[in-house]
Amino acid sequence: MYTNTRFADLLKGLPRPVFDKQVRELDADKHCKGFKSWDQMIALIYAQIACASSLREIETGFNSQKIHHYHLGTRCIRR
Repeated sequence: MYTNTRFADLLKGLPRPVFDKQVRELDADKHCKGFKSWDQMIALIYAQIACASSLREIETGFNSQKIHHYHLGTRCIRR
C-alpha cells in the first residue's frame, strides 16, 4: 500500500502546475541543462527541513530515499 511521505504532503501547498507556469512565464529554465527549477526548489526545501549545512549533506540525505523521487517529480541530485 502506498502512502504519501511527509515531504510530499508539505509540497501540496505548492502546486506543481502553478510553479511550472511561473517558470515558463519567467523563462527560468532557458539555459538549464539538467538541474531544473523544480529540482532546485525540492532540494532547497529539503535542506531547510533537514537543517543541512553543506551540499554534501543535502546530496547524501536527499538521495538516501531514491524510491520517493518519482513521486516528488524529481531525480537524484549531484554536486
